[in-house]
Amino acid sequence: MSFVVAIPTYRRVDICFNQTISTLEREGISKDKIFVFVVEEEYGIYREKFGEDYQIIIGKVGLLNQRNFITNYFPEGQHILCLDDDIKELDLCGKSLTSFLEEAFEECVKQQSYIFSIYPVWNKFYREKQSYMTTCLNMCVGAFHGIINRKEEYFQLKSPFAEKEDIERSILYFLKDKIVLRYNQYGFKTKYYNSVGGLGNMKERIQKSIIACQYLLSTYPELGKLKVRKNGLNEFIMKKIKLGVVKEEDRIVTLLPTRLGLFDKIYGLLNQIKIPYKADGNKKNSNGRLGFPKYRGAVFGTVRGRYSGKIDLSAMSKKYPEIYEEIIKIGKEICPFEYETIQLNHNLTCPKHKDKNNISPSVLVSFGEYIGSNIVVEGEIYDAKNTPIIFNGSLLEHWNTPDLEGNKYSLVFFKRNYN
Repeated sequence: MSFVVAIPTYRRVDICFNQTISTLEREGISKDKIFVFVVEEEYGIYREKFGEDYQIIIGKVGLLNQRNFITNYFPEGQHILCLDDDIKELDLCGKSLTSFLEEAFEECVKQQSYIFSIYPVWNKFYREKQSYMTTCLNMCVGAFHGIINRKEEYFQLKSPFAEKEDIERSILYFLKDKIVLRYNQYGFKTKYYNSVGGLGNMKERIQKSIIACQYLLSTYPELGKLKVRKNGLNEFIMKKIKLGVVKEEDRIVTLLPTRLGLFDKIYGLLNQIKIPYKADGNKKNSNGRLGFPKYRGAVFGTVRGRYSGKIDLSAMSKKYPEIYEEIIKIGKEICPFEYETIQLNHNLTCPKHKDKNNISPSVLVSFGEYIGSNIVVEGEIYDAKNTPIIFNGSLLEHWNTPDLEGNKYSLVFFKRNYN
């Protein structure tokens, strides 16, 4: 797919035209690929300056709103290079911008990443010390980053200020895809601090950086830490966590904690219904297991009918579509592979067993107001509360510690063996 270039700009018509547009012209980017996003009251100014050949789009006021508008403006799957309006120069190690973008988007598809960027500092001394490309949690700088467009609500930015919008975007993509790409030996020249348009002057940025970092620390406490620079700016320094694509041979993988509030809606919905009982002491349950304690459980997603033999949505999925929809939303955020069925358990502390009807790895996550009842896989204890665990339950023996206190729900996303 061919790429487009999106440039949000505000009160900087001359800067945008003389810097970013000039840079793109030097790189031979055709005008029909360039989209300049402005506020309504400035449309005439930009149109007069840029002429009729450039596509000037009326968007939203504020950088965050404009970024969200851009993702909604372009179709799903569109390859987009997002640039600030004051890019003076590029250093792509001898490559043209077009050839670099073709390489980067191709690498994204190959590695199942939906975002990439280059190093945020122009100084070549620092860039040359870095590895060529990284896939760990890293900042994909807002001034120069590419995305394969997704129009999901999940990717709509929520940071209080534009100051840290690239931090949150990087985190959202990493939590979703377990990977972000960054080319560390390429750079661009810009001026981050400006008194007109852009992000504002230094005094304003310091105050905004404090509030924005407080938001990031409270929302993603496991992913970074606070650093206060000598000039007073607060920075959220991300941990260089590497997950990559989950492989069968990894066997047991602990993913990152889920975002704050992910389970709030489903927890409220589940507390309003009665989930049916599944096992009773020494009686066999529906899977023929002995020794499971009495607990409540239900199956969502696709199942094979006990009498009809047909594969269809489960009865609980049809009876409670709002709950099923919320489970699917959760699955999209935490499950890095395809699944068909979801087992919902309520206050289950299961004995040692293997899941004979499952194939391939499963994702387990628990939530609620409880303590204890951790999952044990092959003798190793894992806390799955708000933290997804991936393992192959058909191969690895697992059980819960028998110390549950409170109200616990768990979800298991898996593929079922219908043979």
